[in-house]
Parts: sequence; C-alpha cells; structure tokens
Amino acid sequence: EEIEGVVNETSYNSFSYDSKVDTNAKYVAINGVRYKYEDVQYNILGRNVRAFVKKDGNSGTVVAMDTERDNKIFTCALYDLSMTSEGNITYSTDSGKIRTINYTGGIAVYNGRTLKSLSQDYFERDGYSEFIDNDNDGIYEVVHITSYGYVTVGNVDSLNRRIGDANSAENSLDFSGCNDGMVKFYDINGDEISIYGIQAGMALETVVPEDTSFAVVSVIESNVTGVLESIGDDFFEIDGTKYKTTQYFDKYCKADVVIGLNYKFYLGYGGRIVTCLLYTSDAAD
Repeated sequence: EEIEGVVNETSYNSFSYDSKVDTNAKYVAINGVRYKYEDVQYNILGRNVRAFVKKDGNSGTVVAMDTERDNKIFTCALYDLSMTSEGNITYSTDSGKIRTINYTGGIAVYNGRTLKSLSQDYFERDGYSEFIDNDNDGIYEVVHITSYGYVTVGNVDSLNRRIGDANSAENSLDFSGCNDGMVKFYDINGDEISIYGIQAGMALETVVPEDTSFAVVSVIESNVTGVLESIGDDFFEIDGTKYKTTQYFDKYCKADVVIGLNYKFYLGYGGRIVTCLLYTSDAAD
C-alpha cells in the first residue's frame, strides 16, 4: 500500500517537545498513524513523504520511503544564520546581503529532539540548519538544527564504552549508561560499526541532543596535510590555501600549533579545521 503525508513522529522525536525516545522501537508516524520502520532516522520529522507499507492485520511495516517528494528545503550553515530581537531568522548571502527566512515559529528540532523554544544560542555553533516547507505554501514549517561536537581520540575504554579526548577531559564521551540502541558509531564510509572500531588518533564528529537521549558518532575522513604557513584572525593558511576553524579547534588546539611545521588537519562541516596531528614520515607510513 502506498501512503503519502507528513512525518509527525519517529522513535527519536515528534512534534511534541516532551516526547519519549525509544531507539529500539524503530517506528514512524505518517499523518498520525504509526508504522514499523527499520531504517528510521531522526531527521525525517516534518518531511512530506511517500511510503510503501506492507500491511499485517491492524499494523503495518514501511518497506521503502521517499523523503524528497514535495519538500522545499533550504540548507544553511549555522554561522551564516542569526535571530533578530523580533524572532525572525536571517542569513547572509555570499555577496553579504541579509535575507529573512520565511519561518514563523513552527517546529524546531535540535540534534534530533524537538525544542520548546528557539533562540540565537542555537545558531552560534558548528553545523547547519535545514528549513522544510512540506506543503509548498512558501512557509517553512520545520527547522532541523544539526550542531556538531568534535573529539580527538586519546584513548578508548571499549568495555566501559568511554572515549577520552586527547585535548580535554571535559570533552570526552561516556556512554557507559547507554543501551545499544542509544549510541550509533559510523566509520569513514558511513557504515555502522561498534565502539571497538574507534582508535586513538582518530577525529570524531558527534551529534548529541541536549537531553543526551541518544548519540551519533562518526569517524572523520576529510583531511589535508601540509605546512602551516600563516595564521589570520579567522583562518589558517596551509600550503597556500586558507581554511576556517571550528570552535573546538579554537578552544583546544589553536594555541599549540606552530607556523612552519607540517600537520595533518582533519576537516569538519564546511571544510573547517577540527583538529590536527604533527605530520612526520613515520606518521605517513
């Protein structure tokens, strides 16, 4: 059976800010009707979808879903967004012009969990926003904010599910109290792995909601190796190319790098520098 409509609930979230998380349940609700869905993701909330459902008595299972249909989506980096005192959300274009986004206080989702209210603070982070117009009326009904945290792996206690940050203990990850469904790890190819696949020296990208009800941890592949030639107010120049930096790098790494040395820089969203390792011939081997 083919079903069309708006996703108003998943096992991660719903249009209600106080919904419960049940990552093991794996379901989705379309137009208020729940269906089992093995491939459910937190970021489909609010999308207009076409789902193919296999009926089983009074229940049903989604076997395939098209999440791109009839959705107008505007994606923008968080550092280009701002909220005015009147509550309007604006963004700066490449030419420096300021535009207002036609979002009138609909559903706001931060790292997979629905917010009670939206504020400027959520745009002062590393990541991006997706504004969704799911009925083609020219108004964005839903905004998904994805804010990335970063970790430079110093040590891994796989048995107790803890990952130590090489630069700061406060930034370490502790999943000892989480069940298997609450935390997902992904390698550089996007394939799901266990914590045993995380090793010292890796750079990680994390997505964790404020209530820490679940977490997504991905190994960062993107990197550039070269000599640090200069440091500007808001950029690092590596072999003639300028790169912006993340808040994590500015806080934990920037003070320790030395102009003229060769580094391997790991890059996060927008090609911004996350962390770096001193690059030697031994490291290359």
